[in-house]
Amino acid sequence: DLKNSLQHKDEFISVIGHELRTPLNAVIKLSGAIASNMGAPEYLSRHRLWMDTITRSAKHLLGIINDIITMRAARSGIHLKQELVYVGRVVDHVLRTLAPMAQRDVVVEKVVAKTLPPIVADERRVIQVLSNVLGNALKFTEKG
Repeated sequence: DLKNSLQHKDEFISVIGHELRTPLNAVIKLSGAIASNMGAPEYLSRHRLWMDTITRSAKHLLGIINDIITMRAARSGIHLKQELVYVGRVVDHVLRTLAPMAQRDVVVEKVVAKTLPPIVADERRVIQVLSNVLGNALKFTEKG
């Protein structure tokens, strides 16, 4: 029983570490970039976009932390919201969040049909899945 508990703890730490690291890296890199360019008028519109990304990343982290705090509820199954999710906006957010992780020789392209209707899903979970997929792609792609 102790061995099983330790295995579950290790799996939990691994998943949570991965889930927190990706948006936290975006917060750190974007806020650092803003701080190094403060006062430069040509960067003001870019700073607004970065601040939006920082805010969304922080809210994403808060959601994950709330999941950890309410872990008892997770034992009986994670509650998934059913809400309209605009995939283009979610992809924009994920790309803005993870773009600082891209290597110089890696190109990330967004292809989402403008006519794509919203889907019914849990937006935070969609962000989580796309962040994991793109984060791993960026981490393991050296060039291309």
